[in-house]
Amino acid sequence: MRQQVKKRILVTGFKPFKNIRINTSEVLVKELEKRVFPGFILETAVLPVSFKNAPEKLIRRVEVFKPDILIMTGIALGIKNLELEKVALNIYNKGKQKDLLISPDGPEAYFTNYPIVKILKKLSNKGIPSAISYTAGQYVCNYLYYKAAHHIISSGCEILFGFLHLPCLPEEVSLEFIKEKKKYVEKAYRI
Repeated sequence: MRQQVKKRILVTGFKPFKNIRINTSEVLVKELEKRVFPGFILETAVLPVSFKNAPEKLIRRVEVFKPDILIMTGIALGIKNLELEKVALNIYNKGKQKDLLISPDGPEAYFTNYPIVKILKKLSNKGIPSAISYTAGQYVCNYLYYKAAHHIISSGCEILFGFLHLPCLPEEVSLEFIKEKKKYVEKAYRI
């Protein structure tokens, strides 16, 4: 009797950043660490919100763990659904610098090799609000997604890869909402 080979899955999230004290993607990763998934070997990583360090740490994990599936996650303010990111663009913004190229010699974009339409249908059938997104933004999420895709494709790895944006937890939304409203109140008092 042949032993079934378990699929290796690497799931990543991000640490809190700027005014975000709780990052939904980190919470998800920590919850997944507590569970057992029959038929799968799960590895997780919480990455820093850093253009330099996040891709370096992820690529090291990919090279050591050799996953069959890579699921990168991050948060997007203002979304209400899970967003399956179709494309990683070769562009990012860093501070006041806009429209910088991630890889000057790289293609304009990489597309996920996930069967995202099939995944979207399964999520919808389970009542999970979700959508396909055609931009992972221009911050570290897209940067990481592009760098990971570039590494996987250029090294010939056979890894299913993609990025999932998560809505903020209610605690995050509340903190951001309060801070935003506080700014307006402070401005009004200064007038």
